[in-house]
Order: sequence, then C-alpha cells, then structure tokens
Amino acid sequence: MTDTTPVPLKVIAVNPPSLDDVDENGRYMVTLKLSRQVTAAEYHGVPAIARGMRAYASTLEIARTTLETVAETTRDIASLLATVEARGRKEDEHAALVARREEEAEHARTVEEERLRKFAEGIKFD
Repeated sequence: MTDTTPVPLKVIAVNPPSLDDVDENGRYMVTLKLSRQVTAAEYHGVPAIARGMRAYASTLEIARTTLETVAETTRDIASLLATVEARGRKEDEHAALVARREEEAEHARTVEEERLRKFAEGIKFD
C-alpha cells in the first residue's frame, strides 16, 4: 500500500537572485524552491491572492522585492502557500466530484439508451 498523503506546499530553499534586472529602487525577482510541483489550481491561485507572485513547477517567484524583504516576511509567505494549498485542494475535490457526477450521468444515459433500444426491438406490429 502506498502513502497518498500529499506533500505540504512549502518553501524549501531560496535561490540566489540575479542582479541583472535590478529596478531603480534596488528590487529584483526572488525565486523560491517549493517542496513539490504546484497543481493547476495552485498555479492559478497564487496570482489571484498575491499580486506580484506566480508559481509554476516547483518554483514561487516574487517580483520587485529583495532577499531582506523575503526574510522579513517568511511567515506571511508560508501562510500564503498554506492558503493557496487549501483553496487548491478544495477546487481539486470539487472538480473530482463534478467529474464523478458527469461519469455517473453518462453511465446512466448509456444504460437508458440500451434499455430503450432493447425495448424498441421488442415492439412488434402484427
């Protein structure tokens, strides 16, 4: 039996920034390595609740910031990821429920079509 417990979404490393794109205020892009790949719902969830951030693969990008700011806001970033993860899980669960209902409806339709086909074949006019 395999463990299906999801890996929590959290920051596991801070990548050194490139200073090639420092803005006039001394800010730059900071990339953080995440504990796992983000789901589609999490990918869409980050920019929806955190302007200037985006997540993809196992990376979180924070635009126009500094390492000092990131260091001062680690709890906020961790909280944001927990929120994104929780919302993403709810969206994924809802999508799975909708998909199951659609499959059940399609199965019921197939069964009814077969019943009607057999019934129609059994109707005889003498």
